[in-house]
Amino acid sequence: MPYIAPVKRYILYEPLNRLLSELSYENFNEGELNYVFFCISKAAYDSNPRYATINKVIGAIECSKQEYYRVIVGPHEDEAINKNGNI
Repeated sequence: MPYIAPVKRYILYEPLNRLLSELSYENFNEGELNYVFFCISKAAYDSNPRYATINKVIGAIECSKQEYYRVIVGPHEDEAINKNGNI
């Protein structure tokens, strides 16, 4: 996953944290998360409605999925294996 410059993180920090607070564990809803992903993806397409944009958005979604697996799911699975043993 590309890591963005600290200055860009700073710009995104406040609006992203407001959004994340709405998606907190207590309020988590898969449909709302899907809606957020869709709206962001659609906004990227609406600003440049071309096949290249579609390809970039799908690539970003796929890479984000893989990064989520690498950072979140993989360690969780390793912990479960250590606790319960491998299959």
